[in-house]
This record gives sequence, structure tokens and C-alpha cells, in this order.
Amino acid sequence: TAYPLLMTLFELARNPEVQQALRQESLEAEARIWENPQSATSELPLLRAAIKETLRLYPVGISVDRNVSSDVVLQNYHIPAGTLVKVLLYSLGRNPSVFERPERYHPQRWLDNKGSGTRHPHLAFGFGLRQCLGRRLAEAEMLLLLHHVLKSFLVETLRQEDVKMIYQFILSPSTLPLLTFRAIS
Repeated sequence: TAYPLLMTLFELARNPEVQQALRQESLEAEARIWENPQSATSELPLLRAAIKETLRLYPVGISVDRNVSSDVVLQNYHIPAGTLVKVLLYSLGRNPSVFERPERYHPQRWLDNKGSGTRHPHLAFGFGLRQCLGRRLAEAEMLLLLHHVLKSFLVETLRQEDVKMIYQFILSPSTLPLLTFRAIS
């Protein structure tokens, strides 16, 4: 979860209006989350959407792989049974035929349910029986950490250009973005 957290903070630093909306959501939900931390997923829908949006742009894994169990025709291509099919998450998340304005960091796309016309638009943790077992733990960890950071700090960066990603068993930034945390009084 380290890279998704870093990249979420980087995108929030580059998009201060989104950061402010998330901060407002966190402050309004603080009392309810304090009473019941498990309610964070339902109390922070925009923050949850921001995490999905980060994972769309910066997936940790590069692909979701499946063996086709029976012959299938997909966009006029015949795929025989037993073929290994790879869905490349980085390319999928930046595909304009799947996501409107894919280069834009726009967490609200996940709230509108217009992020994609596909059945499983959020594939960062896989799907179905082979979905990542740690998904719920990772999501809760990221949600609570970001909730606490946003309540207390303004996150800033001087870098506005995109970060190049490289593959080193997982996708990671080639250079780490520098962030500044300013305490909110």
C-alpha cells in the first residue's frame, strides 16, 4: 500500500480542490469514525473513490490474468479455450474508450458510476475467486491513514508533471515525488 498512498498524496497535492473536498468529508465524518472506525468505508465515499482513482492511474500490479475456459469471440477475435488472457491494468486505466478523459485525476467518476462501461471497472485487486485476499485490509489501511493525514495536514508539491512509472516486480515511480506537509491549525 505504500506506493498507492504516495501516489494518492501526490495527486491530491496536484489537485488542491480535490484535497479540500476530501478534507471536508473527513472533518464532517470524524465523530462517527471515532466511534466506529469500521464505518470509515461508508462515511468517506469520496476518499474511497480517490483511492480507486489512484489505483486506476497507478496500479500496483501490471495485469489480471485468466485462462479462458471455453472458446470466446471478443471484438471479432477468436480466443480458443485454454488461452491465457492478460488485462493490462495500466493501459486499461488510461484508455479513453473505457474512461472519459483518462489522464485527468477525477475521483468523482467512481461516485457517478460512469467510470466505465465494463462490468468490473476497478480491477486493481483482481476480481472473483482469485481477488487479492488482503484487499479489504489494504483499503481500510489506506482509507484511515489518508483520513488522518487530510484532517491534520495540507499536502503540497512543486512538481506538476506526471511521474514516470517503471516495473520492478510491481509498478512504482521511477523517482519519488517530493511532498510537503503543512500542519493545519
